[in-house]
Amino acid sequence: MIRIHLLGALAAVSIVGACGDDESKTDTSPDTTPDTSPDTSPDTSPDTTPDTSPDTAPDTSPDVEPDTADTTPDGDVGPTFPTPPALGTAIDRIGRPAVATALIAPFEADAAAKGSRKDAYNAAASDAWQGFAAEMSASLAIYDGLDTVCGNQLAAGGTATAGRYATLGAVLADDRLWVNSASTTCSTYLAVEADATGILANADCGGRAPGYDVIDATYSVVAVGAFGGVTDGIAADDGTPSATFPFLDAPGPEGFPSPPGLSTTQIDRIGRPAVGTALIAAFEADATAKGDAKDDYNAAAPDAWLDFAPEMAKNLAIYDALDTVCGNQLAAGPNADAGRYDTLASVLTLDSLWVNTAATTCTTYLAVEANATGILPNSDCGGRQPGYDVIDVTYSAVAIGALSGVSDGIAIDDATVSAEFPFLAPAE
Repeated sequence: MIRIHLLGALAAVSIVGACGDDESKTDTSPDTTPDTSPDTSPDTSPDTTPDTSPDTAPDTSPDVEPDTADTTPDGDVGPTFPTPPALGTAIDRIGRPAVATALIAPFEADAAAKGSRKDAYNAAASDAWQGFAAEMSASLAIYDGLDTVCGNQLAAGGTATAGRYATLGAVLADDRLWVNSASTTCSTYLAVEADATGILANADCGGRAPGYDVIDATYSVVAVGAFGGVTDGIAADDGTPSATFPFLDAPGPEGFPSPPGLSTTQIDRIGRPAVGTALIAAFEADATAKGDAKDDYNAAAPDAWLDFAPEMAKNLAIYDALDTVCGNQLAAGPNADAGRYDTLASVLTLDSLWVNTAATTCTTYLAVEANATGILPNSDCGGRQPGYDVIDVTYSAVAIGALSGVSDGIAIDDATVSAEFPFLAPAE
């Protein structure tokens, strides 16, 4: 800011004349009369005195020069997000449901080959989808005959030629959900595809609304050439989805099915493994009778478990002779009488896993039972650790009277399971 200071005259010069006196005299007396006349002469002398007085007047002129000195960002620079993970191989698709299940290697007997083919389909990029159309067409030919009428499949050609199912195969290989966004009616899955290919003219929005029974529609299309008529036996979800995004059912218990009651017949047990397999109707030739006996065993309540002891004892007698030595089975009686195998039978029919919680060593399946019956005194915790080879132990006990020595030829799991609940192996 430029400041201009105008200073007034610091001295006044007076010229005085004497009347009637010819002699000029210089007036040396001081001028004590104040000069009250205004100073009208401009001050042209330079101002050499520095201005040391503080500047107290506010600066009201606009600042038009950019501020280039502030290089520090203001405090809030926004959230920091992690780098998104790189995309790996796709393991599934989210387009049309059931297509891979129904049309990719559905009749392949080799499970490994079947899985490998489905994995390849799921991992394929969109520009490779049509590479699966030929395989889909081959599977479509089989589904076309399900109703014993060939050629009535949706979009099937009129003659039995090699390309008869190519149209529908190409449509289904293009694994996208098509929606007619101009339509206000949404009632039919695959409607847009049917209209676009001239199979069934319609103005439906298509897509996949939550209320569509897409499985019934898919199987109806490939089997009878319609959008309905074939069912998987499941009518619809037991909840009511919302008609607006994200199409979820209302929260709360009323949106979920009631848990199943426990009044139904029990179909299996989770106690000692292989007991039902080895000792219940093990040598029954009639498959129906064998299955009925095992179902009865699995369905029995604990207070009825001992009812199966006589049958177990009878089968234990057969296993006792497997090593050609009778009487060396675990807990077998010394005499060849009717009750020789009752002790072990009564132990095994009580289908509970027993654990010695005071023990700090856990190495042997059936250890607590062996100690309690005096068969093999020990202080092991017993129970059923994930690392126990329970099948080998079971067959060793009933065949040679030990807790090892007989093998089914299958070693314990090749994965190392955790020693803590839930006892799972690391993910692969």
